[in-house]
Amino acid sequence: MIFKMDNNANKKIPVKLFLLILMVIAAGCRNGKVETENKVSPENTAIVKSKDSSKIIKRDTGAIFEGLYIINQNTNSFRDCRYPDSLYMVNDETGNLKKSYEKIFSVRNVYGSVFARFKGELKATEGINSEKYPSTLYVKEILQIEKKDFRNTCINYDFWALGNEPGWSLQISKNENIIEFYDFADKKSYYCFYEEPVDEDGTIIYAAHNNIQRYTIKIRIRKEKCSDTMSDTGYDYSAEIELSTGKKFKGCAIKGKEQ
Repeated sequence: MIFKMDNNANKKIPVKLFLLILMVIAAGCRNGKVETENKVSPENTAIVKSKDSSKIIKRDTGAIFEGLYIINQNTNSFRDCRYPDSLYMVNDETGNLKKSYEKIFSVRNVYGSVFARFKGELKATEGINSEKYPSTLYVKEILQIEKKDFRNTCINYDFWALGNEPGWSLQISKNENIIEFYDFADKKSYYCFYEEPVDEDGTIIYAAHNNIQRYTIKIRIRKEKCSDTMSDTGYDYSAEIELSTGKKFKGCAIKGKEQ
């Protein structure tokens, strides 16, 4: 839009018309998306690379993160609920994260994860771990840490099973690459890497082993009505667990969402 000024100094554009012209120009800028107030500046974002290298995720810093936190032999890591295929290295700036974790897992393990909510920010990882963990989550404040179960976990699982007398729980998760059984009476956890199941006449059978601790676990899951003897809650699957120690357990199972 071109506005031509009259060369005659005595013929000036009225003030109201001039203001109207300015309003039209401003509206045109907005329609052309020449706005900056809602833009996210690069220094306030962190780039997160997922396993799929084609995906680049931008997250605001100072955000609240929910997911699964795990302490292993070499590094602490965090699996983000919103981006389950993203695994971050963890840098605890509070100094209290390990203590909170150990209140849940009194016995040291290399597989157990907990559900956690943190306030923190993401930064690019530096050093030898940058290839495996492109981003590091710097924890500024611990908001919540509790034992993981089928109610709070945000990472999909194949099955979660539970039983009473004696009490026990079982998680089978291909996404987490884990089969985890916990015996409440002995306060002992059994961990194995995930193994694909087989189907025998409608019974889903998982068999896995732990070479380091030298035990095996066999799980049979059937689609049939099952009731929790303590709460009278009904479930669609039953579960039987047999350990190489000779212990056997019976209970009910919950099927996870479709992948």
